[in-house]
Amino acid sequence: MKFSTKIHTIESAVSFKQLYENLHAFPGEVFLNLSNLNKERNTRYAKQINSYKNACGCNTGSIFMLTALAIGATWYVADITGLCSHFRFNPVYLLLLVLFFAISGKLLGLLLAKIKLKRLLHQIKTEISSFPEAVCYQ
Repeated sequence: MKFSTKIHTIESAVSFKQLYENLHAFPGEVFLNLSNLNKERNTRYAKQINSYKNACGCNTGSIFMLTALAIGATWYVADITGLCSHFRFNPVYLLLLVLFFAISGKLLGLLLAKIKLKRLLHQIKTEISSFPEAVCYQ
């Protein structure tokens, strides 16, 4: 089964303004062809936009989950060696801890990607609005 990805080409300051103001109106991939920017900059910015736009938070979630597992392993070792007598090791608590950390990490990863995307779009907006042909953007 083949999935088609919609590609939106942004060629003017007006279409970039639409992207900047309403990202949800542009599902799929974004391709930049702004005359104010050279080809390599258009390509680099498009890759970054698509990367942040399609982020799922999995990397941050997995790092948080591995951290929770390391905490759990330390907790288990401390429990069997008698170093920690107040909190007995319990696999159910470990499972809850890992789930909490994984979900928190995923949400944090999504939030960070959204912040990076907003910053990148603002940077591009500032860059293209400094050119005379982008007067309609202001």
